[in-house]
Amino acid sequence: MRRIEILQEIGITSWVSRDALQLEKSTADEAQMIQALSSPKNPHELQSSQPKTSDQTTIIGPKDQPLWTLVWQEKNSSKVLFSKICRAIENLGVGLQVLSMSTSAAIKAQDIQGDLLIAFGELATHYFSGERAPVGELREILFEAVNSRSVEIPVIVTHDPEVCLSQAHFKKEVWQDILMARTTYLETQ
Repeated sequence: MRRIEILQEIGITSWVSRDALQLEKSTADEAQMIQALSSPKNPHELQSSQPKTSDQTTIIGPKDQPLWTLVWQEKNSSKVLFSKICRAIENLGVGLQVLSMSTSAAIKAQDIQGDLLIAFGELATHYFSGERAPVGELREILFEAVNSRSVEIPVIVTHDPEVCLSQAHFKKEVWQDILMARTTYLETQ
């Protein structure tokens, strides 16, 4: 195994010049556009750089990647930050199922297709943890949920992207929770 592959396995990316990164991105975008025009639009087959949330669920990424479910309360002011969080998770080699949670609609087990769930914000945290404590107190505690295949999956809770906009230090904690989710997922597989 090469040194770069070992570093990538432990989550350390190699340094690349901006020019090379820009060229790689434009080449990948062109290839994706060609593929999108020539193949059916199945969300499992195309990897999206922007999450497209419909009424309740969207799946982003190819079928051969692990699938995580992200649950959040959609707010217009935090959509950009949430899409950046989704891209960061996709860069870990994970496909995403994004579920939008509202106060009136509950999420059922058959809605959850992923092998790990990340609950963003108080509403999702309280729903999946069964606890009424603030998110800050429930972080770093593993909870469990059942997915559509009737398999118990780990639940990681973290801050709402909306809160991260007003309190920037929470962004670091969200990233720590994502890394905890990655470690948990790798340990459960």
